Amino acid sequence: MRSTALLCLAALLAAGAVAGLPAVAAAASAAEVKADFAKELDALLPNMSSDDLNQRKAAQDRFSLMCLAAGRPGAEAERAALCAVILPKLGPTTGEEGRVWLLRQLQYIGRAESVTAVAALLDDKTPRIRECARRALQEIPGEEAAKALRDALAKADTSEWRVALVNALAQRRDAASVPAIAPLLTGTDEACALAAAAGLGKIGGPEAVRALAAATSKVTDQTRGVVLDSYLLCADTYAAAGKKTDAAAIYHEVYGAKNPPRMRVAALRGICITEGEKAVPALAQVLMGQDETMRRLALAFVNEVPGAGATRAFAGLLPKLDAPTQATLLGLLAVRGDTAARPAVLAAVKHQDEAVRVAAVAAL
Repeated sequence: MRSTALLCLAALLAAGAVAGLPAVAAAASAAEVKADFAKELDALLPNMSSDDLNQRKAAQDRFSLMCLAAGRPGAEAERAALCAVILPKLGPTTGEEGRVWLLRQLQYIGRAESVTAVAALLDDKTPRIRECARRALQEIPGEEAAKALRDALAKADTSEWRVALVNALAQRRDAASVPAIAPLLTGTDEACALAAAAGLGKIGGPEAVRALAAATSKVTDQTRGVVLDSYLLCADTYAAAGKKTDAAAIYHEVYGAKNPPRMRVAALRGICITEGEKAVPALAQVLMGQDETMRRLALAFVNEVPGAGATRAFAGLLPKLDAPTQATLLGLLAVRGDTAARPAVLAAVKHQDEAVRVAAVAAL
């Protein structure tokens, strides 16, 4: 809904339907368009940093509408002209509030032409300006912006700033940034290691998977938890993309190792989703095991595994399970609605435990 409304507003602006914002004439030259934008920005810029909050808001809102109109689909010449007008105003001669507002607009309308000027502000002496520049580069599409962030990461001299830059690259899902981020996993800065681990999970892909796999035995316990979360997230991404073999390999690795129960449970669910009936032995092992927590959680995955073969396998487990687990499994077999379970359910009607008998009758 919101994006549709914004496009509609942009169309109105382009048609000159909003009072005080005349439309750009279709026949206007690039120079004329740029001159019009420059005149408007020069008039608004002082008030964008005004101490009078009403004046500041009015100027900022009006300029936002200009940017919205210039950034509409099919108006590339206007967008480029407005960016060309904005970029020279990003320096310290403009008030801080005005600079912040200009950078915020470049988050949405900036493209490759804006990168050099915005990247220069990553070294600005004002922390707020540095952060706004980082956010703008995070959103500006194209390799130029990603490279500017990678270059800044390479020379970042504080932990906080490195974390912020890693987060920006991760938000871009920039696979080319994995080599720049991966070394931070095993560094001495715990905050950076955590950010790198989370970031690689967002980025995903073969390089991120290899980096996370290599780091599992080299990081602190705290970071290892995030590494495993991200490793599983990469598997989820593979599964969603139809790369079930790649996903299953990760799930089995996490499930088979001595990892925390929550990790193994997540991996077990992944195995069920990606391998179907082939996952039954893994589930059966848990259901017949002694770990009550794992058993209870594994029951939730029974109906993630489709097929009559799986139904028969689960039904065949009934005599091997304790009474509470049998009763729960009978309820799940009822939900499956598969007649392949009928013989085992009929046998359970004669069970000595009342809860099992009731569940069996209900399943029939």
